[in-house]
Amino acid sequence: REPTWFKANPYHYRDRAIFIGDAAHSMVPFFGQGLNCGLEDVRVLDVILREEGVDPYEPSSPNTEDARLSKALKRYTESRHKDLVAICDLAMSN
Repeated sequence: REPTWFKANPYHYRDRAIFIGDAAHSMVPFFGQGLNCGLEDVRVLDVILREEGVDPYEPSSPNTEDARLSKALKRYTESRHKDLVAICDLAMSN
C-alpha cells in the first residue's frame, strides 16, 4: 500500500496546471535524489511536450481546452508516476 504523504496522482489538471518536482513527489532526503528527480521531471515533460507538438511559450485560450496540451500532461502523469513512487520508496528504505 502506498503512503499518501508523497504521492500525488494525477500530477495535472486538464490543460491548466501540473505539479512537478517536490510539489508532486516530496521525499525524505536520505537518498539525496529530490533535486535530481525534479530535474528529470523537467526533462521528461519537455520531451513529451515536443512529441505532442505543444509550444510551451504559446499562450492558451482561457475559454477552450488545448487537446494537445491536455494529452501531453496526461502522458506525463502516466509516465512518471511509477518512477516517482519507486524513488520515494528507495529513499524511505535507505
